[in-house]
Amino acid sequence: AVPRVRVQDNLRLSPNSYRIFLEDAPVATWELTCDRLLAIDSGQVTKTIAGTATKEPVYGLPALWIMPGQREQDEMHGYLVCEPSAALAVHLQHVLKEYAAELFSVDDLRQLLTRLERVAPAAASEATLRVPVPELHVILRRLLMEEVSIKNLPRILEAIALRACSPHEAEDLVVAARLAISRAMCHDLCGDDGRLYVIMFDRTATDYIQAQLADGDLAKTDWVHHLVVCLSRFFRDAP
Repeated sequence: AVPRVRVQDNLRLSPNSYRIFLEDAPVATWELTCDRLLAIDSGQVTKTIAGTATKEPVYGLPALWIMPGQREQDEMHGYLVCEPSAALAVHLQHVLKEYAAELFSVDDLRQLLTRLERVAPAAASEATLRVPVPELHVILRRLLMEEVSIKNLPRILEAIALRACSPHEAEDLVVAARLAISRAMCHDLCGDDGRLYVIMFDRTATDYIQAQLADGDLAKTDWVHHLVVCLSRFFRDAP
């Protein structure tokens, strides 16, 4: 479940600005214009339009604040146009996804297991019988850090329980969980043309990145996530 979001005024911010806080620390900020629409450069723009320059809040794509009456014409020129409230909602959704591992507590896991016992009792009982709940929590947080969806929890727990039948380390169980939902993971990562694009690292870089992820330190995991985001932006914007 999405944690409760509390909204409050901050007189130190400009009238159109907002900040998103996590555990009393700001993790995202943006400035919107309530009486305009946001026109985002989709990369397929055919004509420059009039508007106030800005960047959309999630990926930093170039965008413009436009008058509502421009919407239909600007969409014809290749812009993605949305309401400011929709842009804010997408921004919040992205932040929740980005910090899902931090938000996902042991209590959240126990609630998921309780609900799962009603629909897939075997998967829930086998997993908790073979793997302690705190270790399950670590495994699922690792997946969330990698922005892997855990909505197919029965499939993930079945794979973990099966792998736990033999001597294992936590990383072995994470690998087993990834393999169990690999089809869905690959589908989510494919481009619009149905192809999966990859970037190959040499062995030294690969070993270093794997060591950062295996450490379990959130700061190191955030560094790897930032690397992935920067690379994706670079290749998306490359001619």
